Amino acid sequence: LARVVRSMGTAPVLAELLPRIRGGLRELSLARCASLGLAASAVAACPRLQSLDLTGVFVSSASPAGGGGGGVDLAGLLAPLGGLEVLVLDECMLGESDLQAIESCVPKLRVLSLRDVRGVIQSPSAVSPLARAPQALEVLALDGCWRMSEALLLDVVRKHADSLRSLSVARCSDAVSNAALVAIGEAVGRELEEVIIDGCVKASSAGVVALVEACEGRALKTLSLGHCDFVRDEVVEAIARATPNLTYLSLEGCHRLNDEAVCAALRRLDSASGLVSLNLARCRKLTDNVLHTLADIGVMHLQSLDISECGYMRSRTLIELAGVTPAMRRVRLRR
Repeated sequence: LARVVRSMGTAPVLAELLPRIRGGLRELSLARCASLGLAASAVAACPRLQSLDLTGVFVSSASPAGGGGGGVDLAGLLAPLGGLEVLVLDECMLGESDLQAIESCVPKLRVLSLRDVRGVIQSPSAVSPLARAPQALEVLALDGCWRMSEALLLDVVRKHADSLRSLSVARCSDAVSNAALVAIGEAVGRELEEVIIDGCVKASSAGVVALVEACEGRALKTLSLGHCDFVRDEVVEAIARATPNLTYLSLEGCHRLNDEAVCAALRRLDSASGLVSLNLARCRKLTDNVLHTLADIGVMHLQSLDISECGYMRSRTLIELAGVTPAMRRVRLRR
C-alpha cells in the first residue's frame, strides 16, 4: 500500500480502501510508507492478516526513538493477529521488550525477518527471547545483528532446529565463527534450503566447507557468501561436491577465487537441477573462461548473472553466452 498512500494520502486509504477489503485481506505490506499512524490503524482494521510487512516504518514505543510518545506498542499491535504467520520488521526501531511480544502474541509465526533493525536489538542479548519462543520458525533473518554472541545464535538455531529451513545471518560478525558454522551444520544442515552469511569476517574457508558438507544432499537451494574474503577455491569445490542442486549462488566479492575451481563447480552444478541465479561481482581474478564454461554447458535455466567489476571478462564472450541462455532476464555489467 505504500504507493497508494503516497498518491491518495493517509485519510482516504483508511476511510475508503481498507474498510472494503479488510474482511478477506491476508497479506499487507506498508513498507516505507512513512506513516506510522497508518500502519497502526491499518493493522488494527485487518485482524485476519497472515503476513505483515512494516519495513522501515515501525517505531516501537519501547525504543529510545519512540519513548517520547512517537512510537507504537508492538504487543498491542500484534495482539489481535493470532493467525499471523509472516512478520517483517526490517530496518525498524525496536525496544528491549519487543521480541518478548513477538514470542507471546503470534503463536503461528513461521517467518520472522529482523534485518538491520535499529535500537537495542544490536545488544548482545536482545534476541534471547527467540531461543525460548514457542513458535516453530521456518525462516529467520537476523542480518546486521553484529553484537549478537555466538552462543546466543546457536541457542536460537538449536531451538528451531526441527523447523528451520532458511537462515540469514549476514554481517553478524561476532556470532559467525568457524565453530558456529560447524555447529549450525550439525544442528540443521541436512534440512536447510537457504543459507546467507554475507560479510561474516571471523570465519574462514574451513568453517564454510564444514557447513557446506553438513548440508550434503538435495535440500540446499540458495547459498550466499558475498564479501567473505576468506572464500578460496576449496569452498567452491565443496559446494559442487556436496550441494549439486543449488539454484542460487552468490560469491560476490570473493576475490581470491580462480577460474579453474569456479568452472569445475559450474559444470557440476548445472548437471543437476541447473543454476537460476549466479553472482560473481567483484571476483576480479575470474576471466572469460567462466563465460566460456557457462556457454559450453548451456545453462538453460540461468535467469540472472552479475559480473560487475570483473575486468577480465569481455563483452564479445558475453554476447556468445546470450545465444545459449534463453531464460536470461537480468545481466549486471557495471565496471
